[in-house]
Amino acid sequence: MKKLLLSIMSLMAMNGAMAQTAVGDNDLANAYATQTITGRIAVHDPSIVMDVTGSTTKPKYYIYGSHLGRAKTYASGNYQIWNTFKTGEENAGTSNSLFADVNGKLINFKDAYTTHVIKKVKNYKGEEVTFDNFDVHGWQFKGNTVKGMQWAPDVIYNKTMKKWCMYMSLNGDHWCSSIVCFTSDDLEGPWAYQGPVVFSGFQGTFAHNAYAAADDWKHTDLAVATGETSLPAAIRRVTAGALSGLTVSIHAYSMMMMIISG
Repeated sequence: MKKLLLSIMSLMAMNGAMAQTAVGDNDLANAYATQTITGRIAVHDPSIVMDVTGSTTKPKYYIYGSHLGRAKTYASGNYQIWNTFKTGEENAGTSNSLFADVNGKLINFKDAYTTHVIKKVKNYKGEEVTFDNFDVHGWQFKGNTVKGMQWAPDVIYNKTMKKWCMYMSLNGDHWCSSIVCFTSDDLEGPWAYQGPVVFSGFQGTFAHNAYAAADDWKHTDLAVATGETSLPAAIRRVTAGALSGLTVSIHAYSMMMMIISG
């Protein structure tokens, strides 16, 4: 039995060695040679993901970044040439839009954060309850816009949902920010706003675009996720220049469980 096992292991080692490609002097010389790459693109805070729903032998790769920076690359370009897609999305209208509303209709990126798909979530007791709509742009600090505030998206494929999930941060001054989840059947969109995942900036101090400063925490999932009936002292802003304790409420149970379970 030991001899058989050793023979199998030796065979595996030989096959592994045979599968490797030797690197010659020319390969090393070319590695340090100056090359002209024409397919360059600038993407800030990049997140690169392989299209696992497509070819596995010559997969396509996508990159998403802050302020809707995006591009894709193919094996035919030796994964060195990146091309953007759906250009002009940041203009007015819906031409080449990356986003859709709850009904699947294309919308401008500025309207993509207004209404979410998920309406029911589970509370801290495991009970299904209604979660009122959360307008992400409305949550930004008063006067902030969507343009220039979309930061560091991260994209993954959810095998349970059989959908792509994009987690995007829409920032605002004075911590009036949130991270939301978009889903799509395709890496090029359209992406639909499913619901908020993380909140910040609900100290009851700063006015939002669509929400008053007083009791702003009631628009988050704090009560749903924890059962709190008032804003905990640890979250309240105690001075103009300091924060006390926790400033973020995370949908660790409620919203994300509903998104994952569909």
